[in-house]
Amino acid sequence: MKYRLAALLSVAVIATFCIPAYTAPEAPEGTTEWELSIDLQPLQSIQLTLPGDKAPQTYWFLRYTVTNETGADQSFTPEFALYTDMGEVITAGRSVSPAVFKKIKESYNDPLLKDATGMLGKILQGEDNAKSGVAIFKNFDPKAGTVEIFVGGLSGHAETIKLPVPVTVKETDAKGKSKDVEKTEITLVKTLHLKYRHPLDPTGKVRENELKLVKKDWVMR
Repeated sequence: MKYRLAALLSVAVIATFCIPAYTAPEAPEGTTEWELSIDLQPLQSIQLTLPGDKAPQTYWFLRYTVTNETGADQSFTPEFALYTDMGEVITAGRSVSPAVFKKIKESYNDPLLKDATGMLGKILQGEDNAKSGVAIFKNFDPKAGTVEIFVGGLSGHAETIKLPVPVTVKETDAKGKSKDVEKTEITLVKTLHLKYRHPLDPTGKVRENELKLVKKDWVMR
């Protein structure tokens, strides 16, 4: 147990303050806290010319359905963050026009599909109360070979770990002002990790407009 926590601590400091996606430690098995079920559709791209754009812009989107089978009603705050091996960090919904969600919703003819705001809040128990949403990301560097997405808000399991030395980080207060805050401990939350790669066509050429899921696991971050 001490060894696992020590390893978790050393990696957690890197994962939290240096932000490379690949360093997130694996989540422990057999946790007893609540955990929502999620059904994922393939990560897809869409091109759309919005007012003011001179050319079509590419967006990536991930449709999903969340079901509460925990035995109690749960609050869900969807958090989707995308990382690439080019060093990009993209939060779902940031710099994305509502028109993109509208286009995706229309293309699937799904009146029940919700954006991030619609997914926010309490999820009642049972399949009949499942909610379907979509996470939308602005385009990333097409040269990226690996794309990783972290999905937060699905689990109640968390671990607070004391840091070996205090670390100073910047935080934004309620007034929107940035300030330095000294941290002596960090809290890691069980998070779903999805790893994608561009597939190759029969000639060996990378298909830049496609991404294939190659790994799905739980990590602490």
